[in-house]
Amino acid sequence: MAGRPRKPTAVLEMSGAYKKNPGRAAARGGEPTVTDGIGEPPDFLLIPGRERELGCWREIVSEAHPGVLSKADRIIVEIAARMLFKVRISIAKPADIKQLESCLVRLGMTPIDRSRVNAKKDKSDEHNPWREIAENTA
Repeated sequence: MAGRPRKPTAVLEMSGAYKKNPGRAAARGGEPTVTDGIGEPPDFLLIPGRERELGCWREIVSEAHPGVLSKADRIIVEIAARMLFKVRISIAKPADIKQLESCLVRLGMTPIDRSRVNAKKDKSDEHNPWREIAENTA
């Protein structure tokens, strides 16, 4: 599919695009939101002999931005963990490395993609006076 990638809903909301064109918001009204955290590693990685892949899973989860990974990301994190394991033990093929890179991009774990991540805010950030001032002057 040619063209620009679709902008995330949160980016459109923050940029004021929905105020300018409310119909855009209606078109995305049924967009799913996942609120569950990523949870424990999949059972497949808990099988004896897969400790190093399990370690890669835990490393990816621990290095992801807080509030980004959810239950819906479990499979892509598992794929990334298995590819990272292959890279670490030097058996990865070029396609494996490309797959790992693709997973990391989708999870917002590359320098460029970090700027595109919109993570859930911590409750302690709810009453930020600077944000309130910025919102009132916009």
